[in-house]
Amino acid sequence: MKIDFFIQQCHYKNDSDMWSLVFGRSGITQLHQLLGVEMASHEDAIQGRRSKGDGSHMDLLVPEGLEWWYVEGDDDTMHYIDEDGVEQTCDTSYSRNPSYNNNDYIMLKIGDEEFPIDWMIVNVLEELLKRGVTTLGSDQGMSAAEIEAVEEKWKYVTDEEMERGYIVLASESDVNKIYNIFKELTGGELYTRVMERKKRP
Repeated sequence: MKIDFFIQQCHYKNDSDMWSLVFGRSGITQLHQLLGVEMASHEDAIQGRRSKGDGSHMDLLVPEGLEWWYVEGDDDTMHYIDEDGVEQTCDTSYSRNPSYNNNDYIMLKIGDEEFPIDWMIVNVLEELLKRGVTTLGSDQGMSAAEIEAVEEKWKYVTDEEMERGYIVLASESDVNKIYNIFKELTGGELYTRVMERKKRP
């Protein structure tokens, strides 16, 4: 069986790194099997923005064509300059605004808050949390039909990138936990892909 998931290290030009567990659609099934958990039922999921035909939550937050950024240390407040040249902010916290979630989701309690987690990976994420892995966000990726619906707008993103999902890992310590978990489960080493990115805001 070809393993359809790997560790991705995004190295930014300001010398910061972001680590993620990245997977394709078949990798979602493999992750459930290896971790010994069942995939959640889609019937239990709450409709996300795509299912409701509402488009991305980004369309709600920032008018199209305007640049936006986050300030380091505050991942819940998006900044942008409006048409009049005035800096604006908006709350992007998923725990306070679960309806922002693009995919159908199930609420999962993490610490003292509940977060909307994409239904196809919610049980994988919950199991990783039980195993001591701290995460910063996740996405199950997009189906072929979903990609076809947006690929004209997102010409700069490849179909492969849109299809793949990810779980962002909080630190290198969490990366090492992932390596150890899957070495124990598979007897092998996870492939690591390094990508160079532009400087983060």
